[in-house]
Amino acid sequence: MLLPGKIRAYLERMKNLHPEVERRNYNRIQVQIQDVESKLDHIRSAIEEGGSYRVFHNRIEELEKERDRLAVLETASRLKVSESVSIESTEEMVTNFMSNFEERIALLTVPEKREIIRKCVDQIYVDHERKVIRCFVRKIPVLNNELMDLYTRGQKQTGNREIASCQ
Repeated sequence: MLLPGKIRAYLERMKNLHPEVERRNYNRIQVQIQDVESKLDHIRSAIEEGGSYRVFHNRIEELEKERDRLAVLETASRLKVSESVSIESTEEMVTNFMSNFEERIALLTVPEKREIIRKCVDQIYVDHERKVIRCFVRKIPVLNNELMDLYTRGQKQTGNREIASCQ
């Protein structure tokens, strides 16, 4: 189970990462690495066909340094891509959480359940005449456009702030 500090750190990291940008950056680095490798292959072919190694030596060193620099950038970029959160991974995470929520909450003590309700529920409306109970869940701050889209889709499906209606 995530602790509040871990949740905050996760949300901060999620806010600062942009998956589409990170993927484009990673792909750009991949293309640059392929370009450097291609140039090195051409130089090796030229040397094999009788070209002087001394003529190409400095250029080989430059390209190998560039390849090493790009490899470091590729590793850092791959890490960012793996840490970034996309709408798909967020939807899956929320779906998994919600599908296991009842099982998890059943294991909690009464005081822990009350604390969760206090933190999550903004308002409970009870209409005795119509025998309806409506729970309004607190809104979370929108961290980026992807979360805003997810939130908007959820609003359309559930209708404004009304999350559950029991009759």
